[in-house]
Amino acid sequence: MGVTDNTAMDAVRKNEIIGQIVQNILIANAKLAGTVYDLTVFAKPGQKSVSIPKFLNKFAVQNRPSGTAGNKQSLTAALDVLNLDQNAYIGWIIDSMTDYQASIDIKKAYVEHAAGTHALDVDSKIIALLNSIFSFTAEGESVKQRILSSRKYLLGKKVDLENCTYVVGLDDEEKLLRVKEFIRADSYGSSAIPSGVIGKILGLKVMLHPEITTGGYIYHKTGAAIAFQKAPQYKEQDDIDFGTDGGKAAIDQLYGVGGLQMAQEGAAAGKSALVTKIDLADATIVDTDAEETP
Repeated sequence: MGVTDNTAMDAVRKNEIIGQIVQNILIANAKLAGTVYDLTVFAKPGQKSVSIPKFLNKFAVQNRPSGTAGNKQSLTAALDVLNLDQNAYIGWIIDSMTDYQASIDIKKAYVEHAAGTHALDVDSKIIALLNSIFSFTAEGESVKQRILSSRKYLLGKKVDLENCTYVVGLDDEEKLLRVKEFIRADSYGSSAIPSGVIGKILGLKVMLHPEITTGGYIYHKTGAAIAFQKAPQYKEQDDIDFGTDGGKAAIDQLYGVGGLQMAQEGAAAGKSALVTKIDLADATIVDTDAEETP
């Protein structure tokens, strides 16, 4: 008869506790995951993709005269598909001697580093997606003009600015900080600052991400999506090939990212109507018609 003793239960409980720590680190460090639409609830076991319906046309309101039948209308639907193809995995082995002689808690350090790297992987996939599906490139000579052009483009799609994000790299952040319209996040209280947000400009929340090497992106939450089919999980096992206290461990997750509102509102095939690209490399700090000089 099989017996589950305290030792076995302790091992299971340990994996669960560390797994929860891993998930908390991932949530805290995957800065961009919260800026796109979360379709995790639809990523069921047995699926390889998630399909989200979209309407290709809109209803029109009719001023129906009294005693006259109203017009009957129909909507044509299509699908945006998000493939669950990111089988993200990190595994490692800790030698018994290393564990004993390290001046830090080597297991804890490995877990935290692996979880942080998983988070960065999620953000990198989102950035690569944004770069492949943007449908509009910001225009104008100055920083302000370029931001306004992307802002106008998105507002023309009837979106709310509250759910738009402007994510920038280090070079563009330096320029933004010099624009008078930029409002630093610490000026409106830490309790009001969403995670990762460094400030606001022209009604847009601004986030900094060092993985962006050139330019940045202004997009609405419903322009891109992410879905986790398998939440981040941690497991470890003894491995006496590397000493009596040697062990191996791994963290993995299964997810996917994809564009939404593809080829809608005049966007080309493979492009999202709600994602724009903005590059400030050659933009002036102030407008040419301003009293100040660049």
